[in-house]
Amino acid sequence: MPDMSDATITPPFPRARPGSYRTRAEAYPSALEFGLAVPVRAGSHERDVGLGWCRDGVLYRCAVVLATREVYLCQLGPPDSGGGHVRVLGTLPPGRTINDVFDGWAEAHGAPDSLDWLLGRATALDGPAAAPQAGVGAGSASASPVREASRLSRRPING
Repeated sequence: MPDMSDATITPPFPRARPGSYRTRAEAYPSALEFGLAVPVRAGSHERDVGLGWCRDGVLYRCAVVLATREVYLCQLGPPDSGGGHVRVLGTLPPGRTINDVFDGWAEAHGAPDSLDWLLGRATALDGPAAAPQAGVGAGSASASPVREASRLSRRPING
């Protein structure tokens, strides 16, 4: 086994397979592409809002990019099922904090269908901040093996 004690290991960013998630302006096939689309994102710190948001057995991570105040979801799991793709939910309104908008998130996090709880509170966010990116998120809007395409938001987030 190679000596890794001095190495910096950066895990690969999974990239969702085209057609495995809903195509929309604020969706990206991977966290890497999300970060690179707006340069300030790539250098910003983030605040984690939980790694185990769940719906129908599919897990999502939620975080806030501190420099832009964008709140986003990243689907976990295999790329063929949408794993790796990022969806911007919106931005924290001026004067609002994560603990304010998502009060009680630590208790709700991890429960079955907890993603519905999170998305219900995300309606307090300002509209999606991500600008449309040509060629990014170029999957089919109709094919989602994890039902994310038609059900990621039972309550409209982006109108």
